Amino acid sequence: MKRRPRILVVFKKSAYQVYALEKREKKVRSLIRRHAASMEKLTQAHQAHNEALDAVANAAEAAGAEVRLVYRAHLRKTTNVDLVVTVGGDGTLLDASHRVDGVPLLGVNSNPASSVGFLTGATKDTFPLVLDQVLRGRLEPLTLLRLDVLLNERSLGTPVLNDVLICHSNPAATSRYALRNGHRSEEQKSSGIWVATPAGSTAAILSAGGQQDELTAQRFQYRVREPYAPPGVKLDLVHGFVTPPAELVVESYMRQGAVFLDGSHIRYAMGMGDEVIVKAHESPLHLYRPARA
Repeated sequence: MKRRPRILVVFKKSAYQVYALEKREKKVRSLIRRHAASMEKLTQAHQAHNEALDAVANAAEAAGAEVRLVYRAHLRKTTNVDLVVTVGGDGTLLDASHRVDGVPLLGVNSNPASSVGFLTGATKDTFPLVLDQVLRGRLEPLTLLRLDVLLNERSLGTPVLNDVLICHSNPAATSRYALRNGHRSEEQKSSGIWVATPAGSTAAILSAGGQQDELTAQRFQYRVREPYAPPGVKLDLVHGFVTPPAELVVESYMRQGAVFLDGSHIRYAMGMGDEVIVKAHESPLHLYRPARA
């Protein structure tokens, strides 16, 4: 007998769930009683998210799969399932991607009205059809480059799907460092350096002046934020691409620097003389994302 497919559904909790129902924050509950406009958006998002989560679980069970649900904060490294489905937005998908190795991933945008969900491949309405295509082998996953970040030659252990920010720990302070791309090296002062995968090329690095890349491109890019050049000095390494196996190297000239991986939650301290190496991760991510019109 053919084994039933095993699907792990990774979900976020809405802001309403966390702050109003679980933490019961006084200010939030006061705003709810006053029917504040900000709370109306929270309650609408909460309802949309819960409806999407129920719809995804029901559709997966109806497709004959063994389904297990896990809150994204409780997720550990996942290898013993056939498919990971995230319910939330890009943040939930990014969280799950850090724990996925060799298992394909499909993101469901639980609230398209307020969430971009660039990396997600379905909504609650399209999920049954997309899942059917996946289970029948009619949809092939994309192979996405991830990044491995090393601090003083030791991997930080998180496969980065979106971007890395290397900067001073204080956002108002100047970042000082030496940047090396291949045989070229340059000492710089700036607000920090964005390093992004093709999947992250539509995010912060694009707003900072970077370039949108093909989602499946096998290279990554860097962009210096607000570079400072003394009068008469031209900086050459402000923006560029790195094609593996080449690496991008940053030597810190700061006593209090920081490295952020895929957002603000994963942060590592670095000091004077510390070296950060960014290179392609040996394990790419396999992501189901149907072509969009």
